[in-house]
Amino acid sequence: MITIVSGQSQEGVKMTLKMLQEGGSRLLTNVTQNIYKSNRREDFDYEPVKRLQHDNGWLFHADGRVLKVEPDFLKFLNLRYQYKVLFVEQDKNEMIKSTLQSLSKDGSRTPSASARLIANSVALKVARIKNWLVKQENISTLFLSCNKIKEAPSEQAYRINNFIGGWLDITAMSTAIDPQCFHKGEFAHML
Repeated sequence: MITIVSGQSQEGVKMTLKMLQEGGSRLLTNVTQNIYKSNRREDFDYEPVKRLQHDNGWLFHADGRVLKVEPDFLKFLNLRYQYKVLFVEQDKNEMIKSTLQSLSKDGSRTPSASARLIANSVALKVARIKNWLVKQENISTLFLSCNKIKEAPSEQAYRINNFIGGWLDITAMSTAIDPQCFHKGEFAHML
C-alpha cells in the first residue's frame, strides 16, 4: 500500500505530512531544505514525482511509505498498486484570500473579482480530480479540510489514523500542529 498526500492547499498538505511523520509514518522525500524568504521549511518533495507522467516504474520504492504528489499528477499513478490518498482541500474564501495575497506579493494589483475567477477555476479543476479519485478501484480517498486540521488537529489525527490503518501515534500527530502558530503566521517554524 502506498499512501499519497495531495490537495489544493499546500499548507494543508504540509501539515498532513508533518502529522504523518510525527505519528510514525515513513515518508519518501528528497530530504532537502529550501529557503523561502527567511523561513526554512521542508517541502517533503521526492524528485521522481515530477517525472511521474513519463515514468511511474519507480513507485515500488514507495510501498509502505508516504509520498507527496501534486493533484495534477495523481492520474499518472501506476495502476498495479493500491493507494490511500489523503486529499487536503481549502475553503473557497481562503483560496480567494491566499490568491490575492500571493498576487499582491508579486506587485500585482489584481481586483478581487479576478481572484474569484481564479478560485472558481481552481475549484472546477479540484472537482474533476475528486471525481476521478472516487472512481478509481485501486484508490481509497480521505478528504480533509485545511481549516479543520488547523482548528481540530486531534480530531483530524484520529480520522487520518483510522483511514491509514490504526497504528499511528495520534498524540504525536496532534501535537505536531500548534493552532497558535496559525494566528501568529508562524506555521513555517513547524516545518
